[in-house]
Amino acid sequence: MKRNNTNSGTLGIHALTSRAFTVANPGASYVPISASFTPSAISVTAQGGNASYYGEWVYNIYIGSGVLPAWMRPGTPIQINASTTISGRSYNISDDYVVTSVDSSGTFFTVLAPRPSGGKDAAALNQALTKQNLDSGAGAVKSPSVNLILQCQKVLFQAISGSVTVASSVDANGNAPVSYPQSVGVTFERTAPTGAKFDLADWYVTGTGTLGVDFM
Repeated sequence: MKRNNTNSGTLGIHALTSRAFTVANPGASYVPISASFTPSAISVTAQGGNASYYGEWVYNIYIGSGVLPAWMRPGTPIQINASTTISGRSYNISDDYVVTSVDSSGTFFTVLAPRPSGGKDAAALNQALTKQNLDSGAGAVKSPSVNLILQCQKVLFQAISGSVTVASSVDANGNAPVSYPQSVGVTFERTAPTGAKFDLADWYVTGTGTLGVDFM
C-alpha cells in the first residue's frame, strides 16, 4: 500500500526517519533511556523579514558548551524545558517543538515561536530578543533541558562497546523482572504492533558499556 506522508511533511516532521543516539556507561542500576542536553541561552528573531506583519518569530536555542548532538537536525521532534527572566519576570517557554534549522556552527538550533493567541507565557516572547541566558537554579524552570521525543514504530539496540542490558519495565527498586531483561549483543531489534508505537522513555538500560539506539 502506498504511504501518504502529506500530513507529516506539512508539520515538518520527517516520517520514518532514523534517529541515532548513544547511552554511555549507564551504571549498575537501570536508568530510563533518554537523549538530552543542557541549553544555555535563547534569542528571538523575526522569520521572513517583516514579523510585525506576518506575526512569525523563531526561538534560537543555544547549547551550553560544545556542539549540538548528531540527532539534532531539521524535522526532529523535541521537548524544551526552559525559562528566561526579563525585567524581573520569568517566562516559561516549555513545550513540544519541531526543529526547523540547525546553525552551521552547531552551537544553536531554531524552532517556531508559539502564536500569541496560544495563551502561553511563551507568547510574550513574540518580540525581538538578543541572546539571553536561560534560568538556571532560579526562575520558572531551574534546570533547563532539551529532550529528544522518543516515540517510534521500530527500534534497533546495539552494544557499541562493553556490556549493556535493556528492559521494557522495572520495579520500584529499579530492578527488571527476570523474564524481561535482554542482554544486547550485536543487535537487538523490536517492532511495535500494527497501529501502536513505542515510547522509548519507558525503556531502561544498565551496564558498563555504550548502548546505541537507532529508531524510526
